[in-house]
Amino acid sequence: MSQPTAIPLDQVDLTDLDAFARNEGWAMFDTLRAEDPVHWTPEAPPNSGFWAVTKYTDIDAVDRDSEVFTSTKYVNLEEVDDDLMELRRSMLETDGPRHRAAQADHAAVQPRTTGSELRGFPARFDQGDGRQRLAAQRIRFC
Repeated sequence: MSQPTAIPLDQVDLTDLDAFARNEGWAMFDTLRAEDPVHWTPEAPPNSGFWAVTKYTDIDAVDRDSEVFTSTKYVNLEEVDDDLMELRRSMLETDGPRHRAAQADHAAVQPRTTGSELRGFPARFDQGDGRQRLAAQRIRFC
């Protein structure tokens, strides 16, 4: 796989869906990780913009501190009205005790997949599209 063409920071636009269709998303995130790892992305009204946290250590810190960083207001880039927000809420928008309670409910009906069960998956994904290869790489770390 060839290295993506570098994209200057002032040209990074995470709201440009066509850039992702042109496979430029990887290069934009490379630029952000190197030059502005916690990046504010403004959006035109009526949207309000969003933060892109691009380095593992920063993402891990955000994930672990639900007192300071909350996902209860909705984490999808699509901005929805308050009445739809609750209706469309997923595990991604639950923090702390509510998240743990939902996990416990899920665990009660869905058996846990173990690392030994996952080890056979990478071989099946290696020949797939980019998302499948990425999943295979992450599974190898189990």
